[in-house]
Amino acid sequence: FNKYVEANPEYERITHCLLAELTEALKDYRHHTIHSIYFGGGTPSLAPPSTVAQLIELVGRTCHVPQDIEITLEANPTSMETQKLRQFREAGVNRLSMGIQALDDQALRFLGRNHSAKEALGALSQAQELFSHAVTFDLIYGRPNQTMEQWGSELRQALALGSHHVSLYELTLKKGTALYRAYERGDFEPMSSDRLADLYEHTIATCAELGLVQYEVSNFARWYNPLDRSGSSDSFDTRLARSLPAQSKHNTAYWR
Repeated sequence: FNKYVEANPEYERITHCLLAELTEALKDYRHHTIHSIYFGGGTPSLAPPSTVAQLIELVGRTCHVPQDIEITLEANPTSMETQKLRQFREAGVNRLSMGIQALDDQALRFLGRNHSAKEALGALSQAQELFSHAVTFDLIYGRPNQTMEQWGSELRQALALGSHHVSLYELTLKKGTALYRAYERGDFEPMSSDRLADLYEHTIATCAELGLVQYEVSNFARWYNPLDRSGSSDSFDTRLARSLPAQSKHNTAYWR
């Protein structure tokens, strides 16, 4: 979790505190194998890549870390953050989670985002080059006046860039947020539950058509070698993990 309360944070002090806190937290896990590290938000991509590198190195020195460990970093597709993607890759991050949310400029303004659709597509393309098969992003459907055709086009456009994992969320209004206050003022009318259900079904169908399997309510991953029967005697979860290497290790660990 990366949180700043002033314009010019003291990165060295923050890093020192994070390392001290992580050292304490890892005391009970010295003999454990760590399969995933997740730098979530807040907005961890605002942190210096050197901070992320030091945290990863500390985990590696303290615990057993397999070669196939999944290390995910959340990032927003603003130009300031995407400029640092290569440095995060060099720091040890091997999976990127991008907060795209929409590929429509009007929708992005409605959602209060700071990036444009063009920036989002550019960031996704750059991420694919740097992180290859380990890129995930999120989109939000069920926005006011969004049509089935608009959502389908948006989803296909994003998936055409080759991402192997995607999180697709229904728009949720939460009290205390700017969006909820806009709703209370009557600035927009939420989508009906029937239309939301139609969009959800369309989401599942579109992802299936494009080769992504739904392995959780809002999460989809590409299917790999579904005809491989070498592990047919294993449990379903084991076979699913083998066939869907793009699914999030971090998420599946706590969903269980």
